[in-house]
Amino acid sequence: MGLIVDPFTSPQEWRTEQSVAALAARINARAQEAAALGLRVGYHNHDHEIATRFGARTALEVLVDHLDPTVCLELDLFWAAWGGADVPQLVAALGQRVVAVHVRDGPTERLKPRCLPDTCRAR
Repeated sequence: MGLIVDPFTSPQEWRTEQSVAALAARINARAQEAAALGLRVGYHNHDHEIATRFGARTALEVLVDHLDPTVCLELDLFWAAWGGADVPQLVAALGQRVVAVHVRDGPTERLKPRCLPDTCRAR
């Protein structure tokens, strides 16, 4: 079975639990259509799905609560960390939904200037 991964949704779709549930319903509908063609649907996160929280849970975890069991995740580890997640804990919480990870490096501090040490001197 092939896999199609939804690469992005607007941060506006993650503002409330109701909007996250509506997004899940749309993804579930696409997953049913894809299954009829022998394909599986997955979702790829960015930081806004992690930074947005409902209580102690990330919006991504809330999304998973509403997704059909056939919908999987490609977890972007950098964006998860950038969004504030404890990445190993998030991977454990998402469990078998994670069928792939996107591993890349990036800055680890949001406010750290992006320049070479010789050019970062205060004047």
